[in-house]
Amino acid sequence: MQTLSAIAEEKDFSREHLSRRLKECWELIPEAPIIDATDDVLVLDAISCGTGVAFILRAIDHDQTTWGFANQEDATGWFSAMQKVKGIPRSLVSDHQKGLRLSASFVFPDVLHQRCQAHIIRQAHVWITKYPKTLAGRTLRVLVLRLSRIEREDEARIWIATFERWCAHFKTFLDEKTEGPNGRKWFTHRYLRKAVSLVRGCTDEAFTFTIAPHTPKTSNHVEGGMNAQLKEHLRRHRGLSTERQRALVALFLADWNRRKLCTRNIT
Repeated sequence: MQTLSAIAEEKDFSREHLSRRLKECWELIPEAPIIDATDDVLVLDAISCGTGVAFILRAIDHDQTTWGFANQEDATGWFSAMQKVKGIPRSLVSDHQKGLRLSASFVFPDVLHQRCQAHIIRQAHVWITKYPKTLAGRTLRVLVLRLSRIEREDEARIWIATFERWCAHFKTFLDEKTEGPNGRKWFTHRYLRKAVSLVRGCTDEAFTFTIAPHTPKTSNHVEGGMNAQLKEHLRRHRGLSTERQRALVALFLADWNRRKLCTRNIT
């Protein structure tokens, strides 16, 4: 990717002149479109954008994307972004952020929600670590990794039953406490307990894809392709103001929609 100085030199302009010429482009920010998610899978994600966040909502089958911006990722921001979606999707896929979950319960109250397994596994590994020293940690790590191999509803039931047996077997170990010099006590294995709490709290929606047709188990449809490219653009232009970073996101996603539309028309 060329720098502004390199482009200016190539066009025989001064950098300041080219910057003034391009200023108008920053002011032509495309509006987020209303997308149709009727009987579609709606994937939701948020990324950092300047001092705030950008919300990205993609209807997979319709291959349409819309977006929104806010100062922070909360229920208000997500609720506003969800107003750009018409129709009732057959399922949602997200990282299950608290504000997102709350907004979705109002906007799409009866829609099945798939919690992104990649987020579950990634966060659990932060607390379990790559090389756990205890038997409980090592066996839980194996269980968490096996999440990604589940494909059918009966396999999900077996996994949940296995996890519950694991919890019962290691209950005494997880309840162990350490006492400090001042008499204060805390759970000895608090990080392992955090991982257990995370996994236990997501079992209801970690396997929605087994009962919702054609629903992906992760939000990689947004994160792995579109978001990866967008994040790279933001990284390369991290010196931009928040207002211009938002413009960059809007321009990128509008162009993404345009290219996808062209592809659909050709095929």
